[in-house]
Amino acid sequence: MLAFDPLPAVLSSAERFERSRKLLESTVVALDRCMASRTEDRLQEFAVPLADRARKELASRRRPQSYAAAANYIALARQLWDARLNSCKSPVAALDKVMAHLSQ
Repeated sequence: MLAFDPLPAVLSSAERFERSRKLLESTVVALDRCMASRTEDRLQEFAVPLADRARKELASRRRPQSYAAAANYIALARQLWDARLNSCKSPVAALDKVMAHLSQ
C-alpha cells in the first residue's frame, strides 16, 4: 500500500508524481478488468472516456512542468475508482486501502 500512497509529506515532488502515476496506472488496469467482465452500458458510457483520458495522460512520458500533475493524476484515479466501485465488487486490496485513505 505504501508504494502507491502519493500523500506522505516526506515525499519529494518527483516521488509524489511517480507514485500518483503508478496509482493511476493500477486504477486503469483494475477498471479495464472490470469492464472486460461487464457489458453494463452506464459503466461503459461513463468509464470509457475517463479511462481514455487516463491512458492519454499516462502515454505522455514527458515530465510535468508543474508537479501539480500529481494532484491531477490522483483526482483522475479517484474518478475511475468510483466508476469501478459502482459496478465491480471484486476487491483490489492495495488500491482499496489507498483510495479509502485518499477519501479521508
